[in-house]
Amino acid sequence: MKKLLLALLLVTLLIPLTGCTARKTFDKKGFKITLTNEFIEGKKAKINYFFKSNDVGVAILKEEFENLKTSNLDKDSTLEDYRDLIADQNSEDIKIKKEKNFYYFSYTNESYYYLTAMYKGKDAFWLVNFFTLKENGKKLENTLLKYAKSVEVNKNSFSQKEYEKSMKDLDEQKKNRISSIFIFCSLIFHIFSQWTHLTSCIYL
Repeated sequence: MKKLLLALLLVTLLIPLTGCTARKTFDKKGFKITLTNEFIEGKKAKINYFFKSNDVGVAILKEEFENLKTSNLDKDSTLEDYRDLIADQNSEDIKIKKEKNFYYFSYTNESYYYLTAMYKGKDAFWLVNFFTLKENGKKLENTLLKYAKSVEVNKNSFSQKEYEKSMKDLDEQKKNRISSIFIFCSLIFHIFSQWTHLTSCIYL
Protein backbone atom coordinates (compact mmCIF):
# COMPACT_ATOMS: atom_id res chain seq x y z
CA MET A 1 0.00 0.00 0.00
CA LYS A 2 2.81 2.38 0.89
CA LYS A 3 4.51 1.59 -2.44
CA LEU A 4 1.27 2.37 -4.32
CA LEU A 5 0.85 5.69 -2.51
CA LEU A 6 4.48 6.56 -3.24
CA ALA A 7 4.01 5.77 -6.93
CA LEU A 8 0.87 7.92 -7.12
CA LEU A 9 2.69 10.77 -5.38
CA LEU A 10 5.56 10.52 -7.86
CA VAL A 11 3.18 10.61 -10.82
CA THR A 12 1.39 13.63 -9.32
CA LEU A 13 4.68 15.47 -8.96
CA LEU A 14 5.80 14.64 -12.50
CA ILE A 15 2.61 15.74 -14.26
CA PRO A 16 3.18 19.49 -13.73
CA LEU A 17 6.81 19.15 -14.80
CA THR A 18 6.03 17.39 -18.07
CA GLY A 19 2.72 18.97 -18.99
CA CYS A 20 3.22 22.66 -18.21
CA THR A 21 4.46 23.71 -21.66
CA ALA A 22 2.59 23.58 -24.94
CA ARG A 23 3.30 24.74 -28.46
CA LYS A 24 2.29 28.30 -29.23
CA THR A 25 2.35 29.91 -32.68
CA PHE A 26 3.00 33.63 -33.02
CA ASP A 27 1.52 34.82 -36.32
CA LYS A 28 2.70 38.33 -37.16
CA LYS A 29 2.54 40.34 -40.36
CA GLY A 30 4.69 38.43 -42.84
CA PHE A 31 6.20 36.17 -40.20
CA LYS A 32 5.14 33.08 -38.25
CA ILE A 33 7.02 31.05 -35.65
CA THR A 34 6.04 28.22 -33.31
CA LEU A 35 7.54 28.43 -29.81
CA THR A 36 5.91 27.43 -26.50
CA ASN A 37 3.39 29.05 -24.19
CA GLU A 38 6.28 30.13 -21.96
CA PHE A 39 7.07 32.88 -24.47
CA ILE A 40 5.62 36.37 -24.44
CA GLU A 41 5.95 39.13 -26.98
CA GLY A 42 8.15 42.06 -26.11
CA LYS A 43 9.72 45.06 -27.80
CA LYS A 44 13.29 45.79 -28.74
CA ALA A 45 14.73 48.82 -30.54
CA LYS A 46 15.40 48.38 -34.28
CA ILE A 47 13.84 44.89 -34.22
CA ASN A 48 10.59 44.00 -35.98
CA TYR A 49 9.46 41.33 -33.55
CA PHE A 50 10.80 40.07 -30.23
CA PHE A 51 9.76 37.10 -28.08
CA LYS A 52 11.18 35.95 -24.76
CA SER A 53 10.87 33.25 -22.13
CA ASN A 54 12.79 32.71 -18.92
CA ASP A 55 15.61 31.00 -20.83
CA VAL A 56 15.45 32.10 -24.47
CA GLY A 57 15.13 35.30 -26.48
CA VAL A 58 14.14 35.54 -30.16
CA ALA A 59 14.87 38.73 -32.11
CA ILE A 60 13.48 39.02 -35.66
CA LEU A 61 14.76 41.55 -38.18
CA LYS A 62 13.13 42.12 -41.58
CA GLU A 63 15.48 43.57 -44.19
CA GLU A 64 13.47 44.71 -47.21
CA PHE A 65 15.14 44.37 -50.60
CA GLU A 66 14.85 48.10 -51.24
CA ASN A 67 16.94 48.83 -48.15
CA LEU A 68 19.71 46.46 -49.22
CA LYS A 69 20.58 48.16 -52.50
CA THR A 70 23.67 49.72 -50.93
CA SER A 71 24.84 46.15 -50.24
CA ASN A 72 24.18 45.22 -53.89
CA LEU A 73 21.22 43.01 -53.00
CA ASP A 74 17.70 43.17 -54.45
CA LYS A 75 14.65 40.97 -55.08
CA ASP A 76 16.64 38.87 -57.56
CA SER A 77 19.36 38.12 -55.02
CA THR A 78 19.42 34.62 -53.58
CA LEU A 79 19.44 33.49 -50.00
CA GLU A 80 23.05 32.47 -50.61
CA ASP A 81 23.87 36.10 -51.48
CA TYR A 82 22.33 37.28 -48.22
CA ARG A 83 24.10 34.51 -46.32
CA ASP A 84 27.45 35.71 -47.68
CA LEU A 85 26.65 39.30 -46.71
CA ILE A 86 25.85 38.29 -43.12
CA ALA A 87 28.96 36.13 -42.93
CA ASP A 88 31.15 39.03 -44.11
CA GLN A 89 29.61 41.35 -41.51
CA ASN A 90 30.13 38.90 -38.65
CA SER A 91 33.48 39.11 -36.94
CA GLU A 92 33.06 35.73 -35.24
CA ASP A 93 34.63 32.58 -36.62
CA ILE A 94 31.43 30.94 -37.84
CA LYS A 95 30.50 27.83 -39.79
CA ILE A 96 27.28 28.26 -41.75
CA LYS A 97 25.00 25.22 -42.09
CA LYS A 98 22.06 24.62 -44.39
CA GLU A 99 18.56 23.37 -43.67
CA LYS A 100 15.76 22.92 -46.19
CA ASN A 101 14.52 26.53 -46.24
CA PHE A 102 17.20 28.47 -44.41
CA TYR A 103 20.84 28.84 -43.43
CA TYR A 104 22.06 29.17 -39.88
CA PHE A 105 25.16 29.45 -37.73
CA SER A 106 25.90 29.52 -34.03
CA TYR A 107 28.51 31.17 -31.83
CA THR A 108 29.12 32.28 -28.27
CA ASN A 109 30.53 35.32 -26.56
CA GLU A 110 31.40 35.88 -22.93
CA SER A 111 27.80 35.67 -21.76
CA TYR A 112 25.50 34.25 -24.45
CA TYR A 113 25.03 31.45 -26.96
CA TYR A 114 23.51 32.54 -30.30
CA LEU A 115 21.87 30.65 -33.14
CA THR A 116 21.20 32.91 -36.12
CA ALA A 117 18.98 31.83 -39.01
CA MET A 118 18.46 33.48 -42.41
CA TYR A 119 15.37 33.27 -44.66
CA LYS A 120 14.14 34.81 -47.90
CA GLY A 121 10.56 36.02 -48.33
CA LYS A 122 8.83 37.72 -51.24
CA ASP A 123 9.73 41.27 -50.29
CA ALA A 124 12.61 40.87 -47.83
CA PHE A 125 15.28 38.77 -46.20
CA TRP A 126 14.70 37.81 -42.58
CA LEU A 127 17.35 37.47 -39.89
CA VAL A 128 16.23 35.56 -36.78
CA ASN A 129 18.51 35.56 -33.76
CA PHE A 130 17.88 33.00 -31.00
CA PHE A 131 19.92 33.45 -27.83
CA THR A 132 20.31 32.01 -24.35
CA LEU A 133 22.87 32.08 -21.56
CA LYS A 134 26.21 30.61 -22.55
CA GLU A 135 25.94 27.76 -20.05
CA ASN A 136 22.60 26.72 -21.57
CA GLY A 137 23.85 26.73 -25.16
CA LYS A 138 24.62 23.06 -25.67
CA LYS A 139 21.54 21.94 -23.75
CA LEU A 140 19.16 24.13 -25.77
CA GLU A 141 20.86 23.97 -29.18
CA ASN A 142 18.42 21.40 -30.62
CA THR A 143 15.46 23.27 -29.17
CA LEU A 144 16.55 26.53 -30.82
CA LEU A 145 17.05 24.73 -34.12
CA LYS A 146 13.55 23.27 -33.80
CA TYR A 147 12.19 26.79 -33.34
CA ALA A 148 14.14 27.91 -36.41
CA LYS A 149 12.62 25.10 -38.50
CA SER A 150 9.12 26.25 -37.57
CA VAL A 151 9.59 29.71 -39.13
CA GLU A 152 7.42 30.71 -42.08
CA VAL A 153 8.03 33.98 -43.91
CA ASN A 154 5.86 35.99 -46.28
CA LYS A 155 6.41 34.16 -49.54
CA ASN A 156 2.94 35.21 -50.74
CA SER A 157 2.71 38.68 -49.27
CA PHE A 158 3.24 42.04 -51.00
CA SER A 159 5.66 44.83 -50.27
CA GLN A 160 4.12 48.30 -50.05
CA LYS A 161 5.11 49.19 -53.62
CA GLU A 162 3.79 45.88 -54.96
CA TYR A 163 0.56 46.42 -53.06
CA GLU A 164 0.13 49.93 -54.46
CA LYS A 165 0.86 48.66 -57.97
CA SER A 166 -1.64 45.81 -57.62
CA MET A 167 -4.32 48.26 -56.42
CA LYS A 168 -3.53 50.60 -59.32
CA ASP A 169 -3.82 47.69 -61.77
CA LEU A 170 -7.11 46.68 -60.16
CA ASP A 171 -8.46 50.23 -60.50
CA GLU A 172 -7.39 50.24 -64.15
CA GLN A 173 -9.18 46.94 -64.70
CA LYS A 174 -12.31 48.35 -63.07
CA LYS A 175 -12.15 51.43 -65.34
CA ASN A 176 -11.72 49.25 -68.42
CA ARG A 177 -14.62 47.04 -67.31
CA ILE A 178 -16.87 50.06 -66.72
CA SER A 179 -15.85 51.48 -70.10
CA SER A 180 -16.67 48.17 -71.81
CA ILE A 181 -20.05 48.03 -70.08
CA PHE A 182 -20.78 51.61 -71.15
CA ILE A 183 -19.87 50.83 -74.77
CA PHE A 184 -21.98 47.68 -74.68
CA CYS A 185 -24.96 49.55 -73.25
CA SER A 186 -24.54 52.31 -75.84
CA LEU A 187 -24.51 49.71 -78.58
CA ILE A 188 -27.66 48.04 -77.22
CA PHE A 189 -29.35 51.44 -76.97
CA HIS A 190 -28.35 52.25 -80.54
CA ILE A 191 -29.66 48.91 -81.84
CA PHE A 192 -32.88 49.36 -79.88
CA SER A 193 -33.31 52.89 -81.28
CA GLN A 194 -32.75 51.62 -84.82
CA TRP A 195 -35.19 48.80 -84.29
CA THR A 196 -37.81 51.17 -82.85
CA HIS A 197 -37.35 53.48 -85.82
CA LEU A 198 -37.62 50.56 -88.23
CA THR A 199 -40.83 49.24 -86.66
CA SER A 200 -42.29 52.74 -86.75
CA CYS A 201 -41.59 52.95 -90.46
CA ILE A 202 -43.21 49.55 -91.05
CA TYR A 203 -46.41 50.60 -89.27
CA LEU A 204 -46.44 53.80 -91.23
